[in-house]
Amino acid sequence: MRAGQDAGTNPLGLIFPSTRGRHWRSSNFARRLLAPAYLAAGWRDPAGNGPWTWHSLRHVFCTTALFTWDMDPADVSRLAGHANIRITLDMYIGTTAGTLDRARTATE
Repeated sequence: MRAGQDAGTNPLGLIFPSTRGRHWRSSNFARRLLAPAYLAAGWRDPAGNGPWTWHSLRHVFCTTALFTWDMDPADVSRLAGHANIRITLDMYIGTTAGTLDRARTATE
C-alpha cells in the first residue's frame, strides 16, 4: 500500500486497489478478485457454490479478533466499518455471552 502510494499507483492507499488505483465497482471486485480468491482457497467450486460469503468472512474476522486475539471492541468496530461500537458490542458480545451454555442446557 505504502509503496503504491509513493509510486502514485495507489494514491488512496487501498488494500485492494483497482488497476487505476481507485475503488473497485462491487461487480468488478467480485468477478475479478473475489471469485478467483474463493476458488483458490477452496471455499467455492468453479460454479461459484460454497459456504463462505464476503459477509460471513466479516463475522469470522470479528469473532476471531474479539475472542481469540482479545482485541479491543472499539478497534474491531473500526476495522469492521461499523457505524459505532454499539453495533459491534450488540452483534458479537451481547448476543454471544452465555449462548453456548444456554444451548447446552436446553439440549440436555
